[in-house]
Amino acid sequence: MAYMIQATGTAVVAFEGQDYTIQASSLKQGPFAVVRPQRFSEDDVECTASFTAETSGKTFTWVIYYTEKFFSTGGVEIDGSDVTPGTIKANFSFTVEIDDDEDSLEYE
Repeated sequence: MAYMIQATGTAVVAFEGQDYTIQASSLKQGPFAVVRPQRFSEDDVECTASFTAETSGKTFTWVIYYTEKFFSTGGVEIDGSDVTPGTIKANFSFTVEIDDDEDSLEYE
């Protein structure tokens, strides 16, 4: 089973008295500019995913918390997210796309 957490929209983060506006399209996961599919298994579910974005010389990191609801059906529910550094004033919308045929996805 494979899944991909995707962000859409725009986020606004307050940090050091300034607001930073970040587009979902600028998020990276690790060194990749495009969010890559991740794998999870019944025995090893971290229940977090992280993304970074750079704007105006600042790097912000989102940690997404999720719960695997029904492993046999691949149900994953987004529980919330945090950003460091700063405070979220407006957040992205996070969704989960699931592919039961993980052989159809490429992983690095």
